[in-house]
Amino acid sequence: MPRGLAGKVTHKMLGYALRRVLTAIPIVLLTITVCFFILRLAPGGPFDGERALPPDQLRNLRAYYHLDEPLIMQFFGYIGGVLRGDFGPSMVMKDFEERRDCIDLRSTMEHENE
Repeated sequence: MPRGLAGKVTHKMLGYALRRVLTAIPIVLLTITVCFFILRLAPGGPFDGERALPPDQLRNLRAYYHLDEPLIMQFFGYIGGVLRGDFGPSMVMKDFEERRDCIDLRSTMEHENE
């Protein structure tokens, strides 16, 4: 292969790869946006379970996870987290249970101080 031809092929491939990456960015953002709003607009909530939580504990959980904020603020907070690589608590790594226990303890400590 002549030397000039290899450079043209590499240049074309880089241009093609760059176009594909730039095309993927809005698609990923659109997918994240649609999924976020579909999940938030679905009936029920993350703390609706078999047993009802005490109102103060539910209020603390909603505040901790920013569910008491307007939907648009939740969305921008989520996008900011995604851009930093924070995709939320992991059920696999048991982050959710550890965070919930900390919130429970904080709620208990608040009541003791009253």
